[in-house]
Amino acid sequence: MKSTTLFFLLITASISCKAQILPVEDYRTYIELGEGIPENTTYIKDVNNVLNKYTGTWIGTFEGKTYEFRIKKITESRYDGDLLVDQLIIHYKITNSNGAILADNLNLPDDHPDVISGLYLGKNEVYKLQHKGKNPQCGQGGELQIKLKNGSLSTLYAYLFPEGDLVDIADCPDGPYEQIFPTGSETLILTRQL
Repeated sequence: MKSTTLFFLLITASISCKAQILPVEDYRTYIELGEGIPENTTYIKDVNNVLNKYTGTWIGTFEGKTYEFRIKKITESRYDGDLLVDQLIIHYKITNSNGAILADNLNLPDDHPDVISGLYLGKNEVYKLQHKGKNPQCGQGGELQIKLKNGSLSTLYAYLFPEGDLVDIADCPDGPYEQIFPTGSETLILTRQL
C-alpha cells in the first residue's frame, strides 16, 4: 500500500514539475525583465479572477463621438498550443453625434485582427492591449491601455499610445492615418452598462 501511494505521489510531482501555471498578475514581471516566462509554464491563468472586473459593456463619449466597448475574457492558445493565456479582448463600435457608424467590429470573431487583443496586466492594474488598426503600416494603431478608476467597478479609463509617427511615404502618400481612439494624455472615460 505504501509503495502504491509513493508511486502516485512521484507521478503527481513529476507532472507538476513539467507543467506550471503562472498567474496573469505575475506575468508582467517576466515581460518587464525581458527574460521570458519560465520554460515549464503551460498556462498564464487568471487564477484569482482579476480580469473579470474589466469584462462587460462600457460606453463613453469623447469629442462628440460615442464609444462602446464590449470587453471579454478569453483563453488563447499560443506557440502551437504549448501555452494557454487568459486575456481580455475588446470589440468596439464608434458613432458620431448624428449616430453614423465610424467604426464597428462588434460582430467579428474573437480572433479577427481588427479585434483589440490583450497583452498583459501591468503595474497599478493597467491592462495593456494591442490595437492593430485598419492601416497599421500608416501609423494607425498602438497600445491601448485600460484602467478602472480608483478601484471603481463602474468607471473605466482608456487611452492609446500610438505605435509610431514615422510612416513610409511610398506606402502612405496621404501621410499617417488618424487614430480612432484618444491618444497620449487624452483619456476616454467609459461607464459600465448594467
